[in-house]
Amino acid sequence: MPHDIATSPSRDAVASTDLASLRASVESLRAVAADTALGAINALPLIGGPLAAWLTQYQQRELFKRFLSVMDDVVERLIRLESTGGVLNINEEYVELLSDIGADAARTRDDEKRRYYAHLLVKASISDEAGVGERAKAMAALLGLLELRAMQTFQKIMKMPHTQSVHGLWGPERTLRVDYTMFSSEEGDALNNLEAQRLVDLGKFLGSRRPNGEGDLIVTARGVRFWAWISGLD
Repeated sequence: MPHDIATSPSRDAVASTDLASLRASVESLRAVAADTALGAINALPLIGGPLAAWLTQYQQRELFKRFLSVMDDVVERLIRLESTGGVLNINEEYVELLSDIGADAARTRDDEKRRYYAHLLVKASISDEAGVGERAKAMAALLGLLELRAMQTFQKIMKMPHTQSVHGLWGPERTLRVDYTMFSSEEGDALNNLEAQRLVDLGKFLGSRRPNGEGDLIVTARGVRFWAWISGLD
């Protein structure tokens, strides 16, 4: 996944990174939001340098506003998590994720889709597993391939009760008994998009369709993992 933010914070700049420092950076961003002077942005702690490099290429105020909106959303939720005893891992790798995935989020015009990116960034902050950064970037890349209608359809599917969960070759899968007539033609196109990204398997659904319109739909292990990353915590 290509990124236009060419630089990342130095190790010294993020050595003592914590939520308070991150919040201060976002508050500083808000202060200069009306005047995207690159010198002022570059001087901001933690994320100023990468953001200035990005804006140098794009010079678009709207992208800056979207980036700030995502940062606001993420920091507000991190504050809530910390206040309820959540353990956050805000380190160098996480700051780089904020820059990279925040830039991806700013490119989409859909507020709802940007919220999925925010979900993903919050999830990354509470994981202490090795390689969390690469997994988060992979999930962000997958999110970028899906239209908003596909995301809405996937959310609709994941909120349905499932008849069984099995552990397939690549992890847990879900099988749902659904009435295919409940999907509009636009949602049918979205289902094909989801299957193309290997998030759902429609093969069994089509083969098991009953006279009453019901059939089995499988959410693949890849789909289950993706949902765990982009679904909200609140």
